Amino acid sequence: MIKCLSVEVQARLRSGLAICSLGQCVEELALNSIDAEAKCVAVRVNMETFQVQVIDNGFGMGSDDVDKVGNRYFTSKCDSVQDLENPRFYGFRGEALASIADMASAVEISSKKNKSMKTFVKLFKNGKVLKACEADLTRPSAGTTVTVYNLFYQLPVRRKCMDPRLEFEKVRQRIEALSLMHPSISFSLRNDVSGSMVLQLPKTKDICSRFRQIYGLATGDDAVGPESLQSLFSGWDNPVFARYPEVAVDVSSGQAESLAVKIHNILYPYRFTKEMIHSMQVLQQVDNKFIACVMSTKTEENGEAGGNLLVLVDQHAAHERIRLEQLTIGSYEKQQPQGSGRKKLLSSTISPPLEITVTEEQRRLLSCYHKNLEDLGLEIIFPDTSDSLVLVGKVPLCFVEREASELRRGRSTVTKSIVEEFIQEQVELLQTTGGIQGTLPLTVQKVLASQACHGAIKFNDDLSLEESCRLIEALSWCQLPFQCAHGRPSMLPLADIDHLEQEKQIKPNLAKLRRMAQAWHLFGKAEGCDTGQSLQASAPPYELP
Repeated sequence: MIKCLSVEVQARLRSGLAICSLGQCVEELALNSIDAEAKCVAVRVNMETFQVQVIDNGFGMGSDDVDKVGNRYFTSKCDSVQDLENPRFYGFRGEALASIADMASAVEISSKKNKSMKTFVKLFKNGKVLKACEADLTRPSAGTTVTVYNLFYQLPVRRKCMDPRLEFEKVRQRIEALSLMHPSISFSLRNDVSGSMVLQLPKTKDICSRFRQIYGLATGDDAVGPESLQSLFSGWDNPVFARYPEVAVDVSSGQAESLAVKIHNILYPYRFTKEMIHSMQVLQQVDNKFIACVMSTKTEENGEAGGNLLVLVDQHAAHERIRLEQLTIGSYEKQQPQGSGRKKLLSSTISPPLEITVTEEQRRLLSCYHKNLEDLGLEIIFPDTSDSLVLVGKVPLCFVEREASELRRGRSTVTKSIVEEFIQEQVELLQTTGGIQGTLPLTVQKVLASQACHGAIKFNDDLSLEESCRLIEALSWCQLPFQCAHGRPSMLPLADIDHLEQEKQIKPNLAKLRRMAQAWHLFGKAEGCDTGQSLQASAPPYELP
């Protein structure tokens, strides 16, 4: 039976979409402060209790406005449809406070208008108004304070999925973004768990000054011109356009057990599975580059393999894949720590430690997750002398092996550039997914792929039948046997022998040919006389010899 949802359920559904994160809650409250022409906005966040407080010195609210504030679709910023077409304020829907009140166990709003001695307060509990009255304690100045208690208390799964460190970093980024848009307003952000003032941004004269204030780049009056602004942006790692991180498949964790590759021939599609490779029979090496094999592509009803597909296996790609998976398995510690479900990459100590330059935001993220990074073979030290520098004391063992290989070839050192790429990859994963990648990092996979390629069988290497059989046998036990270390195909189907045997010569359609002959015969009779006469008239005289 279809029926209308209750008003309470409707409100909860709307609120869950309108306020989907703690950062968005902070942003909505800060935007209300900006709409109120505040010159100072102070934010306090407690990630343990999911409590948020935003204090401003805007023009405040009187008794009548406090009675209406927080009710859905009640707003002082929109009067008509024309106001929607040309909005002059951020909050014109009248939904933000109502949605926050629905998502929190309690919300307290206290406000005082300029030139007024009275402070009024309104309380919400579980989305419902408890009371709106005059406060016992008076605010020292005009403005509004909104305190949100126990946000998302009825959404335990959402709260569990929120990483406190990453969520607080997102709050910080939103405050920094608002401060860039409004340099004439001072902003501050306090972490109530640690008791530290995380952001303190006094008002500035322009966006360029605010930019330098946040990111600590060029300073001085001579740096405020178009050219300096361009240099500031050129040195800024813009988080909006950060590339989405790629993800590598950890072949040692069984992630590829159910993978299959679909190959489309011109006439017949084939779906290769790893079981098919076990049935491959080696014929011989071809041109010292490929190995010709016959593969069973289907299973008959009696259980016996049937169908013979002729394939060419790239001997370099096959051996590269085998070596990559062997190197991947060997790059992890054999014995995992007790009670730890995570595999740990083998690491090697670097002396002296590498100096890597990072941004303040990257340094904060790396500091919060440095224990997780140790499982990936990275040991990072954070010196007190600089906020834009970290020291790397340990790196994955394969990085050191790659360095030694490059030096043997007479090439320049590569460890620092690889480590910088590795750190950037992990920071991007933190920013986009909220946690360190649990599988094989892409940077490590690239280094292992390079090692696998350099030591693999090359084109023009002669292989005996026995060596070819051993290569195909080893390939059949790989997790991803259909591609080389760099993702290129390792084999190609040539022809299905069964289909070739089933093909028959096309027989002519005799009945159709008879009908065509009869039609042509009738047409010839009807036109025969005129055609014969015209041919005789145009033909030259002919005498018998």
